[in-house]
Amino acid sequence: LELDRSQEALTTAQNLCRDRGRNITCLWLEAGVHLARRDPKAAADTLRASLALNPHNADTHADLGDMLAKSGLDQEAIASWQRSLEIKPQQPELRDRVAALDPNAGAGDVFGAYALDLE
Repeated sequence: LELDRSQEALTTAQNLCRDRGRNITCLWLEAGVHLARRDPKAAADTLRASLALNPHNADTHADLGDMLAKSGLDQEAIASWQRSLEIKPQQPELRDRVAALDPNAGAGDVFGAYALDLE
C-alpha cells in the first residue's frame, strides 16, 4: 500500500478470503485495504460481512461506525458505536465519538447502565 499498489493489495486480500474461506481475519484485512484506498463504503460493506460471521465483535462494530461516519452516515455510525458499547462498555473514546455526533446520546440506556462513580 505504501508503494501505491493498492489494487494489488486488494486482489491479494480478496484471494486470501477466497482461498481460505471468508473469515474475520481476511475480511478485516480487506476492509483495511479499502480504507487505505479511501473507499469507506467498501470498507463498511466488508465489515458488515465480518459481523455476519461474528455479530458480537465490539471492535468490528466500532470500526464499522468509523467507516459509516467517514461516509457521512452519522445516524448509522452512532447505532454501530452504541452496539459496540453494549458489548464492551469500557471505551471512553467511543463514547466521545457518539457524543460529538449526538450530544443527547449520553442520556440513553446504553451509557446509563455503565456509569461509574470513582469517588
